[in-house]
Amino acid sequence: MDILLAIVLFLVEVGRLAVDAVLGVGLDVWAAQGEETHIAAAERAYLGRLCTHLTVALCAVVLAAVFRARRTAYAHVWVALIIGVMLLNERDL
Repeated sequence: MDILLAIVLFLVEVGRLAVDAVLGVGLDVWAAQGEETHIAAAERAYLGRLCTHLTVALCAVVLAAVFRARRTAYAHVWVALIIGVMLLNERDL
């Protein structure tokens, strides 16, 4: 049961990150039509959502470790690493 939960949660979380990156910030930047203040606000909001998602993923790692769901904890660690890379990539730009 642990492996099934790990796979499902991993796919849902990565899918949510992809949809947020494309539809969330992508459409906000497109809708801003070159206005730098709106683009900067959209990117700040996206960084805030990424930080929140990272916090939730790390809390899920702790909960999975407490309940000894080893594979679920590993899946959330991978999601946290993906989010960390996304945050580092966004902060460099």
